[in-house]
Amino acid sequence: MRGDGAVKKCALVLAFLGLISQNSFAEAIAGSGLGVLTCAEITRMHNQDDTEVYTLIWAQGYMSGANVERLVRRENTRDLGAVSRSGQRAFLLNYCDRHPLERYWVAVKGLMDSLPEHQLAK
Repeated sequence: MRGDGAVKKCALVLAFLGLISQNSFAEAIAGSGLGVLTCAEITRMHNQDDTEVYTLIWAQGYMSGANVERLVRRENTRDLGAVSRSGQRAFLLNYCDRHPLERYWVAVKGLMDSLPEHQLAK
């Protein structure tokens, strides 16, 4: 049935929103979305339908935004294409396995910091 997939996706999004809102009100933070979840929460959810896609999309959006900020400041950017998506996913899962209490955005920042710099044209 085609409707079952839509129901599963809707339930997954609602679960994310529930976890995010719980964390958002539990402490003062400067962000929202998947990045505020702990690595343990990301790892636990990772085996659910489509979670892997959403977490990687969030990571790529975070890194893209950070690169835009660097461009605005006339700083070198990071080469987001230097590592394949599967390589990025592996880095993030490995980081989260080793640091379950860290926020997911810290794992993503670690990935970004590991990427080679792209020199701005002078």
